[in-house]
Amino acid sequence: MSIGNIKGVLFGVVAGLFLPQANGHAGSYQGRVTNVFAYNNKVYVFVKNGNFDNNNTCTGSVQSLTLWLDPQSDYSKAMLSIALTAKTTDKTVWVAGNNVCTGAPSGYAEGMLAIDLKG
Repeated sequence: MSIGNIKGVLFGVVAGLFLPQANGHAGSYQGRVTNVFAYNNKVYVFVKNGNFDNNNTCTGSVQSLTLWLDPQSDYSKAMLSIALTAKTTDKTVWVAGNNVCTGAPSGYAEGMLAIDLKG
């Protein structure tokens, strides 16, 4: 088996473990980070002024996506850094949820699985 084939198999395994399942509440949205705040041991990221790629989310919102992060996780810290960069530079991001929803101070938020800083 070649290195390329091994990489493909590994990608498939990792993607299967971490990407949202089609039957859950995994929203994805492209827009601007309009607010970032910490509350009750979570960090919330608001993404607005864009469009859903997949509006199958537990948040119930049709115009934005609110996501939450666990600030103790190294991966969440990396995603928070990207969100803060997007906020301060007013760049577009694409975000995806992870099917884990929680009550938030202003409705519901979905756990953040991924964030991509555009441009």
